Amino acid sequence: MSQHKDPTVLADALAHLKFSPDPEHLESQRRSAPEPLRDPHGTLLKSTPLTNQFIEHLLSEENLEIDSNLTAIGFELEALLSIYGDDSIRLAFASRSPSRSSQVPDTFNPERRGSQQWTDAFWDADIGFTPGERIRYEVSLPVWEEGDTLEGVDPSVMPHKAPIMRILVSLPPTYPNISPPQLQLLGRYLGSFAIDSGFFGDITRTYISSDGAPFTPGDVCVFEGLTHVQSLARAWYAEQLASGAAREAQRNPQITVSVSNSPESSESEDAAYVRRLSPRPTFSYTRRASDLPPTEAMLRIEAGKDHGLKVWVSDEVVDRKSVFVGRAVKVTDERDVPLVVHELLGDKRVARAAHPAIYAYRIVKVVGGTAGKVYNTDYDDDGESQAGGRLRHLLEILELENVMVIVTRWYGGHKLGADRFKHISKVARDALEIGGFLDEKKDEGKGRKGKK
Repeated sequence: MSQHKDPTVLADALAHLKFSPDPEHLESQRRSAPEPLRDPHGTLLKSTPLTNQFIEHLLSEENLEIDSNLTAIGFELEALLSIYGDDSIRLAFASRSPSRSSQVPDTFNPERRGSQQWTDAFWDADIGFTPGERIRYEVSLPVWEEGDTLEGVDPSVMPHKAPIMRILVSLPPTYPNISPPQLQLLGRYLGSFAIDSGFFGDITRTYISSDGAPFTPGDVCVFEGLTHVQSLARAWYAEQLASGAAREAQRNPQITVSVSNSPESSESEDAAYVRRLSPRPTFSYTRRASDLPPTEAMLRIEAGKDHGLKVWVSDEVVDRKSVFVGRAVKVTDERDVPLVVHELLGDKRVARAAHPAIYAYRIVKVVGGTAGKVYNTDYDDDGESQAGGRLRHLLEILELENVMVIVTRWYGGHKLGADRFKHISKVARDALEIGGFLDEKKDEGKGRKGKK
């Protein structure tokens, strides 16, 4: 385990990193999404050690002049490495065919900087990073520091070594000027305890919960978020130890507990469905100050109502006792995405599922000029490796806009192999068809043909 330094080091290192979100320049700083990639095998998130080359590129003079948010991210990564150690942070990226990053199109123009240049693609290909996408990296942290004790826990039942948790940090293109980071807990187990939906949800709500980590537009805040996550993990793990959940699991063969922290065991379909160890807490939402006006869904949540967005639900698909259900929602702002997910997790039956919310969304922004449209897309596998990436790929090949699909899977105790991806895609497409999203695309196609 890496030796951790005094957190005040970060405060000193980041004191000068205030990047004010000037509205007149935000649009020019926004990075365009990459050209959609046709990937019939789905998108797989991989990781690689964080290199000095990557940070040096973020801190280049070119980025300082044109994209100051990349410079802020570079300084922040330097500070995080100094605190957590070189072995604790790894870049996470979606695998891509190398040929897509090594060919210059006929329209290449070195002077144009409306979106990331192809020269960036050459550099990024060397370290396996695709330009234009969110910057993602994985941070490995101990639940508690060496020598610490957990309040209310008998020292005799504490492990000799603190379990390591893996946090995926996802930085949207507008971080830190407008949008906060997104944090996600990776794996299915923490130590010998299965991760329940309540604990998982608390971490994903780090920057939108009233008692979470603060976010001020223009300020980097990943360290504050990770510190908050560590405090949540300490409290949660102490609760599991104090309640004797591990001993109960050993007596009850219906509950499967693994002591492995390896990614292979945590993501395997062999991992049996585990009973939730604690109820999911009530979702608390507080809107942060922003230059952007709130969405209608945000205002409804603040008023104590539901988000008000129409959710279209597919019929169930059952295979060897596993059940799959798809949902489709029209969304025009990425800030509505967590509201949809968390309201869905409020359904007790959904919250008990092995994979409650595998989702992907594709939102279009009309920016005018040569760029025309910019697509904001993202996904969440929710523990089912590659599933979220396949949903995003489905939205891309259907060329749908302003839509979100969510698939819930209840594990039936039998491995389905590749069939599970077939069912996930089917219920997602069924929900899109029920909601009329496919009909809208067909009508657009007819309209274009009529104009010719």
